Amino acid sequence: MTAQDQNGQIALHVASEAGCVEVARILVEDGTHISARDERGLTPLHLALEMRHVDIACVLVEHGADMTVKSSFGRTPLDMASAANKWKLIACSSLASTRWT
Repeated sequence: MTAQDQNGQIALHVASEAGCVEVARILVEDGTHISARDERGLTPLHLALEMRHVDIACVLVEHGADMTVKSSFGRTPLDMASAANKWKLIACSSLASTRWT
């Protein structure tokens, strides 16, 4: 899905921000561009972490989302995560990298 709304967001942005884990998973597994940026330079991972949806963030990271990409404001997804969620996300990332190597 590549259709964008007025903010430059695709369906994966919306699902990530709203906390719709299964929708996000289906979109990712269907090949939706995981690193798509909206008009503010935010990726679905930025939005998931901003809204504290670490479960969605883990799905995104497990499928290759970049935790170091910066928004238009110079913020990475990790910058947007709460302290507790940073550790959960790092754990997801570690598990994903061992699973795929």
